[in-house]
Amino acid sequence: ILLTNTLRMRRVDLQGLDKGALIELARANRADLLEMNARADVERARLREVKARRIPWFNDVRVGWNRSINEGYRDQDEFSALLSINLPFFSLWQQKEHRQHEESIKAYSEASQLLANRVDAQVVFALSELATMSELLDASQANMANLREIAKLNSADAATAGDKKTEIENDTAESLIKAQRSHLQSV
Repeated sequence: ILLTNTLRMRRVDLQGLDKGALIELARANRADLLEMNARADVERARLREVKARRIPWFNDVRVGWNRSINEGYRDQDEFSALLSINLPFFSLWQQKEHRQHEESIKAYSEASQLLANRVDAQVVFALSELATMSELLDASQANMANLREIAKLNSADAATAGDKKTEIENDTAESLIKAQRSHLQSV
């Protein structure tokens, strides 16, 4: 930080700011919003797991071919297939875990939406504050220019008249300029 008597301010082009892009950027950088979305995704995965447990599945599939020969003659050929299927009858009626995950998904989604709305409102508020401060800065700079003119006139009057009153007014104008400069730096 370099402290000088000159005022250096960065001007922001308010017309060039894209509110949608700023909102997306703000949402992407909010850890709490990302956490809520991730928790909702985890609950969706758990719900898919619960639903998958209701699907019948195959445990074992065995296929065999057997030929028996009795006294040199082929007696019979056997083809065998063993298929084992699990049918989850009792889990078809268990809705408690299913409802819990759906409620969790709903709660996380609502919390995420509320947080996203808060982030959006913060961005909109920041943009309106930026516009207000920009207007205030323009008005302050115009006021500072007027104060400088008054100070120049007062110093010219004080030099010609040698009057103590004029010197005091000149000092007052200079102090006003310093106060205005510090105000602009704070803005």
